[in-house]
Amino acid sequence: MSREGLKNFVHAVEHSAALRKEVTHATAPQDLIAIATTHGFAVCEQDLKDDLICSDIQAWFDRSWIHPAH
Repeated sequence: MSREGLKNFVHAVEHSAALRKEVTHATAPQDLIAIATTHGFAVCEQDLKDDLICSDIQAWFDRSWIHPAH
């Protein structure tokens, strides 16, 4: 259960039409977790929450004149 598992799952979804089709039918975070788990990816609800927070932070930096440290 790590963000790495989520990253790998997203990569697989991007490269698999069948997996994309499954994901489009998901109506809740638990559905995405179940699909990921079924296909061998270690993803948990906290990974989804953490990714959302990171995305929000990145979006803020994208709009801001302050640039994140690298």
